Amino acid sequence: MENLGTLTLKLNRITLRKFYLEDAFFMFKNWANSSKVTKYLRWKPHQTEEQTKDVINSWVKNYKEQNFYQWAIVLNKINQPIGSITAIIKENETAHIGYCLGEKWWGKGIATETLKGVIDFLFEKVKVNRIESQHEPENIASGKVMQKCGLKYEQTLKQTDFNNLGKCDAVVYGLLKEEYIKA
Repeated sequence: MENLGTLTLKLNRITLRKFYLEDAFFMFKNWANSSKVTKYLRWKPHQTEEQTKDVINSWVKNYKEQNFYQWAIVLNKINQPIGSITAIIKENETAHIGYCLGEKWWGKGIATETLKGVIDFLFEKVKVNRIESQHEPENIASGKVMQKCGLKYEQTLKQTDFNNLGKCDAVVYGLLKEEYIKA
C-alpha cells in the first residue's frame, strides 16, 4: 500500500480537493446545517458557521498525514463545495468510505461519480486491497450509489451502529481489488 494523502482528483463534473478554512461558508450553507443531510449520519447539523470552521480546521491540521483522506466535493460549474467524502484506511489495507452531499444535488449522479472516483484512486494509486462502506437500512439511495459503483452487498449487522435517529443496523457493502480488476 502507498498512502498518498488527500490529493486533488479531477473528475467529469466535479473536483475532489482538500478543504480550506474559506470553505466554511459553503459547507455550512450547502449541507452541514441540514437535518435532512445528517439524518443518517453520526454528527448533528451544525448550528453556526463557526462550528463548521472548527471541523474544517481539524481536517486541515490532519492533511500533513499521508494516511488522511478527506475531500471537499466541488461542483465545477459553480466552483463551490457541495459535500464531502472521506476514506479511513485500516491496518489490513482496507479503506472504509463515507460521504454526504447537500440535498439540492441528490439524485443527479454526483455521489456516484464521486464515490467511483475515490474507489479508482484508492485501488489504482493507494493500492488498497478492499474498499467497504455502509449505510442505514432506511437510506436506500446511499446503497444504490454503492451498488452503481460496483460494491457488493455483504451483510446487515443488527444494531451495530448509531446515527441521529439512535441505534441502527449497518448494511455493509464491499469490493476486493481482484473483483475491481475483473470488472
